[in-house]
Amino acid sequence: MRAAVQSANKDPHSIENVPDPEFPGDGVFLKVLAYGVCHCDWHGRTDEHPLARPGNVSGHEHCGEVLAARPAGLSQVMAREVRHSDASAQLAALVGAIPPGIAVIPGFAAQAGEE
Repeated sequence: MRAAVQSANKDPHSIENVPDPEFPGDGVFLKVLAYGVCHCDWHGRTDEHPLARPGNVSGHEHCGEVLAARPAGLSQVMAREVRHSDASAQLAALVGAIPPGIAVIPGFAAQAGEE
C-alpha cells in the first residue's frame, strides 16, 4: 500500500510503498481514501513529539471504506458514515452498524499501527 511516511526529522513526509497491514482478529479494516496532516504530524517532523520516529506512517485523521469488520471490534468503533448523495454524516456506533463497503470517518480513538 502507499502511505505518508515520516522521513528523517525536519524533512517532509514522503509517499512510499509499505507492506499491507494484517487484518486484526477483532477490528475494522479500512481502505484509506484520504487523510489530513494534523498538528501531531507536524510535531513529529520537528522533533517535538515523543513517539515520532523516522519510518512511522502518519495520519490518524482519515476517511476510508470499510473492507472488513469483525464483530468483536465493532463494539469499540465510533465513526461517521459518509452519505454520498448529500455529504451529511450519521453517527454509527452500534455493533454491526458498519458493514463492508460503507465509507467512514473514524473517531480520534481509532489508531493505526503500533505504539
